Amino acid sequence: ETAHASRETLTPSTKRCPRLTRHWARCRAALRSTRRHVDAGPPAFRRLVAKVPADARATFGFPATAVPLKDALIALDSLAAEELPWGVTQDELGALDDAAAAEVALLLGVGSGDGGADEAEALRLAAGPLCRDVLAGLDAAVAAPASEPTLTLLSGHDTTVKPLLVALGVYDHKWPPFCACVVVEVLRRRRDDQLVCRVLYDGATSPAPAAAPEGPFYVVLEETYEAFRGRLAAVALDADAWGELCGGAL
Repeated sequence: ETAHASRETLTPSTKRCPRLTRHWARCRAALRSTRRHVDAGPPAFRRLVAKVPADARATFGFPATAVPLKDALIALDSLAAEELPWGVTQDELGALDDAAAAEVALLLGVGSGDGGADEAEALRLAAGPLCRDVLAGLDAAVAAPASEPTLTLLSGHDTTVKPLLVALGVYDHKWPPFCACVVVEVLRRRRDDQLVCRVLYDGATSPAPAAAPEGPFYVVLEETYEAFRGRLAAVALDADAWGELCGGAL
């Protein structure tokens, strides 16, 4: 099925969900008023704030928001021949990337106390439809005969990966890298014939992995099928439930 853009739910949809839009606005207002992300930021981020000229601050809304400037500088950095403007160093770029990751995490309820919204509700608003889709793929894999393994492929954006990591409890407070991939496996354990779920992530950093690396991936979570399904079900929302929680999806 190919859906119209107005039905898009793989990334947190502030355009379609009024309550999520209001939550994001509160979070942004809190950042502007408290400047906690600047004052509590590492020295590299504070040095960057001092380097960015006034016209660029106005253009990118920086430092009230870090995401637009992060996107621009990351794009420039990907061009090996380009030098970063204003003498920005790699340490400062990394600090900006982390600040942007923390900012978007607020939308998902990670540390959103200042925004005045319940963290669990914020995550369900942002990731409920995505978790519903992952849950459907999980159930299809379990229902299929062992001789007919199934594969569900969901393609999205970095802001698709992050909500899933948060919902699964394996978010490492880093922006997902280019070509980030989350793999959810349903396996039957030989020693006790029990179904288990294993999550592998190719963008994991040191705080996240729960087991040794496997090729380009880290195993960030492994638990029984029932426990894993419970994680997803706690967040998942079908279209009607999501629309009701949003206050009427647009």
